[in-house]
Amino acid sequence: MRTPIDLVDKLVADAQRYSGISERTEIPREALRALIHREASRRSSRSSVTAASAFIRS
Repeated sequence: MRTPIDLVDKLVADAQRYSGISERTEIPREALRALIHREASRRSSRSSVTAASAFIRS
């Protein structure tokens, strides 16, 4: 799917420098992958804490 987006040049340059990704089109893809990974980890850790709390209370 193609979606036009406006990218801030400074952010793209910083992302390219830190990540080593040279292709501008790859930056948003990698950003989405990182966001999904971070949020999935966050949700997983929340459910683990909830499960651990329930276990401890039993």
